[in-house]
Amino acid sequence: MAINSPDALIAGLKHPAPFCKVQRVSGVVGRPQSQWTSPGIPGAGANPAAAPAGVAITGDLAGRIDVREPGVGLESRLTRFAVQSGFTGTVLLCDRIWHAAGFSPTLTTAQAVGSVAFPARDDDGSVDGRGYQAALEVTTAMGAGTPTVTLGYTNSDGVAWRSAANIDSAYTAAPVGYFHRLGFQSGDKGIRSIQSVQLSSTWTSGAFNLVVYRILAQLEVMAANSALSAGPAELGLPKLHPGVCPFLVFIPAAAGIGILQGQVGYAHG
Repeated sequence: MAINSPDALIAGLKHPAPFCKVQRVSGVVGRPQSQWTSPGIPGAGANPAAAPAGVAITGDLAGRIDVREPGVGLESRLTRFAVQSGFTGTVLLCDRIWHAAGFSPTLTTAQAVGSVAFPARDDDGSVDGRGYQAALEVTTAMGAGTPTVTLGYTNSDGVAWRSAANIDSAYTAAPVGYFHRLGFQSGDKGIRSIQSVQLSSTWTSGAFNLVVYRILAQLEVMAANSALSAGPAELGLPKLHPGVCPFLVFIPAAAGIGILQGQVGYAHG
Protein backbone atom coordinates (compact mmCIF):
# COMPACT_ATOMS: atom_id res chain seq x y z
CA MET A 1 0.00 0.00 0.00
CA ALA A 2 1.02 3.66 -0.33
CA ILE A 3 -0.05 7.14 0.72
CA ASN A 4 -1.03 8.37 -2.74
CA SER A 5 -3.95 10.74 -2.14
CA PRO A 6 -5.05 13.41 0.36
CA ASP A 7 -7.69 11.01 1.70
CA ALA A 8 -5.08 8.30 2.28
CA LEU A 9 -2.86 10.82 4.03
CA ILE A 10 -5.63 11.99 6.36
CA ALA A 11 -6.80 8.46 7.09
CA GLY A 12 -3.27 7.37 7.99
CA LEU A 13 -2.35 10.18 10.38
CA LYS A 14 -0.96 9.01 13.73
CA HIS A 15 -0.56 10.72 17.07
CA PRO A 16 2.53 12.96 16.79
CA ALA A 17 5.73 12.01 18.60
CA PRO A 18 6.78 14.77 21.05
CA PHE A 19 10.29 15.85 21.98
CA CYS A 20 11.64 18.24 24.61
CA LYS A 21 15.43 18.37 24.92
CA VAL A 22 17.58 20.39 27.32
CA GLN A 23 20.44 21.70 25.21
CA ARG A 24 23.71 20.65 26.78
CA VAL A 25 26.02 23.60 26.05
CA SER A 26 25.82 27.29 25.25
CA GLY A 27 25.76 27.64 21.50
CA VAL A 28 28.63 29.04 19.49
CA VAL A 29 27.21 30.56 16.32
CA GLY A 30 27.33 28.13 13.42
CA ARG A 31 28.62 25.16 15.44
CA PRO A 32 26.25 22.17 15.10
CA GLN A 33 25.25 20.35 18.27
CA SER A 34 23.92 16.80 18.40
CA GLN A 35 21.09 16.37 20.90
CA TRP A 36 21.58 12.57 21.02
CA THR A 37 22.84 12.48 24.62
CA SER A 38 20.96 15.56 25.86
CA PRO A 39 18.45 14.90 28.67
CA GLY A 40 14.71 15.33 28.27
CA ILE A 41 12.10 13.61 26.09
CA PRO A 42 13.19 11.20 24.81
CA GLY A 43 15.84 10.48 27.41
CA ALA A 44 19.52 10.63 26.58
CA GLY A 45 20.74 8.18 23.97
CA ALA A 46 23.61 5.82 24.69
CA ASN A 47 26.96 5.95 22.93
CA PRO A 48 28.12 2.77 21.22
CA ALA A 49 30.66 0.48 22.83
CA ALA A 50 34.26 1.01 21.77
CA ALA A 51 34.29 -0.88 18.47
CA PRO A 52 35.48 0.92 15.32
CA ALA A 53 33.28 -1.19 12.99
CA GLY A 54 30.30 0.35 14.74
CA VAL A 55 26.63 -0.51 15.03
CA ALA A 56 23.94 -0.35 12.36
CA ILE A 57 20.95 1.24 14.08
CA THR A 58 17.48 -0.23 13.61
CA GLY A 59 14.34 -0.38 15.72
CA ASP A 60 13.66 1.01 19.17
CA LEU A 61 16.85 2.50 20.65
CA ALA A 62 17.18 4.69 23.76
CA GLY A 63 17.35 8.33 22.64
CA ARG A 64 15.15 7.79 19.58
CA ILE A 65 12.13 10.08 19.04
CA ASP A 66 9.21 7.67 19.35
CA VAL A 67 7.93 7.37 15.77
CA ARG A 68 6.09 4.04 15.61
CA GLU A 69 6.60 1.45 12.92
CA PRO A 70 3.80 0.79 10.37
CA GLY A 71 2.10 -2.58 10.06
CA VAL A 72 3.08 -5.22 7.52
CA GLY A 73 2.62 -3.97 3.97
CA LEU A 74 2.28 -0.31 5.00
CA GLU A 75 4.64 2.62 4.58
CA SER A 76 5.34 5.58 6.87
CA ARG A 77 5.68 9.22 5.77
CA LEU A 78 6.78 12.35 7.63
CA THR A 79 3.85 14.79 7.60
CA ARG A 80 4.81 17.53 10.08
CA PHE A 81 7.85 18.87 11.90
CA ALA A 82 7.13 21.47 14.60
CA VAL A 83 9.74 23.23 16.75
CA GLN A 84 10.05 25.84 19.48
CA SER A 85 13.54 26.88 20.58
CA GLY A 86 14.86 29.09 23.37
CA PHE A 87 17.14 30.83 20.90
CA THR A 88 17.58 31.21 17.16
CA GLY A 89 19.15 28.70 14.81
CA THR A 90 18.49 25.81 12.45
CA VAL A 91 17.00 22.51 13.63
CA LEU A 92 17.69 19.32 11.69
CA LEU A 93 15.55 16.22 12.12
CA CYS A 94 17.83 13.31 11.21
CA ASP A 95 17.69 9.53 10.97
CA ARG A 96 20.64 8.03 12.89
CA ILE A 97 21.85 5.23 10.64
CA TRP A 98 25.13 4.00 12.20
CA HIS A 99 27.55 5.03 14.89
CA ALA A 100 30.93 3.89 16.19
CA ALA A 101 33.32 4.72 19.02
CA GLY A 102 36.81 3.68 20.05
CA PHE A 103 38.86 6.32 18.24
CA SER A 104 41.88 8.19 19.62
CA PRO A 105 41.83 12.02 19.59
CA THR A 106 45.64 12.09 19.85
CA LEU A 107 46.59 9.67 17.06
CA THR A 108 47.55 11.39 13.79
CA THR A 109 47.90 8.30 11.61
CA ALA A 110 44.87 6.78 9.86
CA GLN A 111 42.57 4.85 12.20
CA ALA A 112 40.79 1.86 10.64
CA VAL A 113 36.99 1.80 10.77
CA GLY A 114 35.73 -0.99 8.50
CA SER A 115 32.08 -0.13 9.13
CA VAL A 116 29.46 -2.86 9.27
CA ALA A 117 26.82 -2.76 6.53
CA PHE A 118 24.45 0.19 6.83
CA PRO A 119 20.68 -0.48 6.92
CA ALA A 120 18.48 0.12 3.87
CA ARG A 121 17.23 3.60 4.77
CA ASP A 122 18.86 5.86 2.19
CA ASP A 123 16.92 8.25 -0.06
CA ASP A 124 15.86 5.29 -2.22
CA GLY A 125 15.23 2.85 0.63
CA SER A 126 18.38 0.91 -0.29
CA VAL A 127 21.79 0.18 1.25
CA ASP A 128 23.65 2.19 -1.41
CA GLY A 129 23.85 5.25 0.86
CA ARG A 130 22.47 8.04 -1.35
CA GLY A 131 21.70 10.91 1.03
CA TYR A 132 23.73 9.45 3.89
CA GLN A 133 26.11 11.92 5.53
CA ALA A 134 28.77 11.54 8.23
CA ALA A 135 29.89 13.55 11.24
CA LEU A 136 32.29 13.44 14.17
CA GLU A 137 30.26 13.65 17.42
CA VAL A 138 32.12 14.70 20.59
CA THR A 139 31.37 12.38 23.54
CA THR A 140 34.07 13.53 25.99
CA ALA A 141 35.17 17.17 25.88
CA MET A 142 38.19 17.66 23.64
CA GLY A 143 41.45 19.24 24.69
CA ALA A 144 43.39 21.98 22.93
CA GLY A 145 43.74 21.43 19.20
CA THR A 146 42.05 22.15 15.89
CA PRO A 147 42.84 19.21 13.59
CA THR A 148 41.51 18.60 10.12
CA VAL A 149 39.44 15.41 10.14
CA THR A 150 39.68 13.30 6.97
CA LEU A 151 37.28 10.47 6.22
CA GLY A 152 38.09 7.57 3.90
CA TYR A 153 34.82 6.13 2.58
CA THR A 154 33.02 4.30 -0.22
CA ASN A 155 30.49 6.47 -2.01
CA SER A 156 26.91 5.58 -2.92
CA ASP A 157 28.04 4.47 -6.39
CA GLY A 158 30.34 1.87 -4.82
CA VAL A 159 33.65 3.70 -5.48
CA ALA A 160 36.01 2.97 -2.57
CA TRP A 161 38.59 5.14 -0.81
CA ARG A 162 37.00 8.46 -1.50
CA SER A 163 38.35 11.17 0.79
CA ALA A 164 36.83 14.30 2.34
CA ALA A 165 37.47 16.55 5.33
CA ASN A 166 35.35 18.29 7.95
CA ILE A 167 32.99 21.03 6.78
CA ASP A 168 32.73 22.54 10.28
CA SER A 169 36.20 23.62 11.39
CA ALA A 170 37.48 21.77 14.46
CA TYR A 171 36.89 23.60 17.72
CA THR A 172 39.50 23.68 20.47
CA ALA A 173 38.14 22.32 23.78
CA ALA A 174 34.98 21.25 21.94
CA PRO A 175 32.33 20.25 24.53
CA VAL A 176 30.18 17.12 24.55
CA GLY A 177 27.66 17.14 21.72
CA TYR A 178 29.56 19.17 19.17
CA PHE A 179 28.86 17.70 15.75
CA HIS A 180 31.58 18.27 13.15
CA ARG A 181 30.03 17.47 9.76
CA LEU A 182 32.25 15.68 7.23
CA GLY A 183 32.08 16.48 3.55
CA PHE A 184 32.02 14.56 0.27
CA GLN A 185 34.62 14.29 -2.44
CA SER A 186 33.48 16.14 -5.57
CA GLY A 187 30.63 14.41 -7.38
CA ASP A 188 29.58 12.13 -4.52
CA LYS A 189 25.97 11.94 -3.30
CA GLY A 190 26.27 9.71 -0.25
CA ILE A 191 28.24 7.21 1.81
CA ARG A 192 27.93 3.43 1.57
CA SER A 193 30.68 2.50 4.07
CA ILE A 194 33.60 4.02 5.97
CA GLN A 195 37.16 2.72 5.78
CA SER A 196 39.16 5.13 7.95
CA VAL A 197 39.35 8.40 9.85
CA GLN A 198 42.47 10.52 10.34
CA LEU A 199 43.30 13.66 12.33
CA SER A 200 45.94 16.05 10.95
CA SER A 201 47.13 16.93 14.47
CA THR A 202 46.35 15.97 18.04
CA TRP A 203 43.19 17.06 19.83
CA THR A 204 45.17 16.40 23.05
CA SER A 205 42.36 14.58 24.87
CA GLY A 206 38.70 13.65 24.69
CA ALA A 207 36.64 11.06 22.79
CA PHE A 208 34.34 10.99 19.79
CA ASN A 209 31.89 8.92 17.80
CA LEU A 210 31.60 8.70 14.06
CA VAL A 211 27.95 8.96 12.99
CA VAL A 212 26.22 8.32 9.68
CA TYR A 213 22.84 10.02 9.36
CA ARG A 214 20.20 11.12 6.86
CA ILE A 215 18.47 14.51 7.08
CA LEU A 216 14.68 14.16 7.07
CA ALA A 217 13.62 17.79 7.66
CA GLN A 218 14.98 21.23 8.49
CA LEU A 219 13.45 24.30 10.17
CA GLU A 220 14.91 27.77 10.74
CA VAL A 221 14.04 29.41 14.08
CA MET A 222 14.12 33.15 13.33
CA ALA A 223 13.10 34.47 16.75
CA ALA A 224 13.84 33.12 20.22
CA ASN A 225 10.93 31.24 21.84
CA SER A 226 8.86 31.37 18.68
CA ALA A 227 7.12 28.27 17.35
CA LEU A 228 7.03 27.17 13.74
CA SER A 229 6.20 24.08 11.73
CA ALA A 230 6.39 22.54 8.29
CA GLY A 231 3.64 20.37 6.80
CA PRO A 232 3.34 17.93 3.89
CA ALA A 233 3.84 20.53 1.15
CA GLU A 234 7.04 21.92 2.68
CA LEU A 235 8.46 18.55 3.70
CA GLY A 236 7.61 16.60 0.56
CA LEU A 237 6.39 13.62 2.62
CA PRO A 238 9.79 11.89 2.96
CA LYS A 239 9.63 8.17 3.73
CA LEU A 240 10.39 7.00 7.25
CA HIS A 241 11.92 3.67 6.35
CA PRO A 242 11.53 0.69 8.71
CA GLY A 243 13.90 0.96 11.66
CA VAL A 244 14.08 4.78 11.47
CA CYS A 245 15.88 6.41 14.44
CA PRO A 246 14.98 10.12 14.54
CA PHE A 247 17.20 12.52 16.53
CA LEU A 248 17.95 16.25 16.48
CA VAL A 249 20.91 18.41 15.50
CA PHE A 250 20.82 22.14 16.30
CA ILE A 251 22.94 24.80 14.57
CA PRO A 252 22.76 27.93 16.76
CA ALA A 253 22.58 31.45 15.38
CA ALA A 254 23.04 32.96 18.86
CA ALA A 255 24.73 31.91 22.08
CA GLY A 256 22.71 30.55 25.00
CA ILE A 257 21.24 27.44 26.59
CA GLY A 258 17.56 26.69 26.12
CA ILE A 259 14.84 24.12 25.62
CA LEU A 260 14.30 22.58 22.19
CA GLN A 261 10.79 21.20 21.94
CA GLY A 262 8.20 20.21 19.40
CA GLN A 263 6.73 17.18 17.69
CA VAL A 264 7.16 14.88 14.72
CA GLY A 265 3.96 14.09 12.80
CA TYR A 266 3.65 11.06 10.53
CA ALA A 267 1.17 8.86 8.73
CA HIS A 268 0.91 5.15 7.83
CA GLY A 269 -0.75 3.86 4.72
